[in-house]
Amino acid sequence: MIWFIIILVIITCYLVYNAQKANKPDERTKQIVKQLELLEEKANQFYSEVLGKLEKELQDTYDLYTGKKSSKSIYSKDEIQEILKFDRQELKEFKDMMEKFFRLKERYKHQPLQQQYEIYLDWYNYTRSYQVSKYMNDLFMSMFSPREDQEKSHREDIRKARIEREEIEKRFDQKLAA
Repeated sequence: MIWFIIILVIITCYLVYNAQKANKPDERTKQIVKQLELLEEKANQFYSEVLGKLEKELQDTYDLYTGKKSSKSIYSKDEIQEILKFDRQELKEFKDMMEKFFRLKERYKHQPLQQQYEIYLDWYNYTRSYQVSKYMNDLFMSMFSPREDQEKSHREDIRKARIEREEIEKRFDQKLAA
């Protein structure tokens, strides 16, 4: 009888140990979770930078339209109004992507880490490409008279970044529609 109780205690201890071990995340899981956190943090930094630039562009255009900014513009009032409309739309679309990311993040939080990683990586790439294209555009605009090869290279870099963003937007829309 005593042997039976000892064996029962040993088996119970073994089962409890294995259950605790199974509930503990392994090192690989911890690394992936850490990568997800780093991706989101860096993407949020890019998001903040780009959001600030977009809001500043919108404010500058609005000031130009209302006459608060007293610089001679090469654009007519109608052209400035179109630019203002474009800036508002761009800002809205950028903020909408943040909302889509949060929706996907919430929807996929109980999915395998690989699927979550794809969403975080897409969000990082989206914000990075937006930040790069805004930086490239600012750099290009600051050049007094760029050479033709610089202009082609600049336009190609911006085109690539735009295509990358559009593809990520499509993937987010497809995942949200599913």
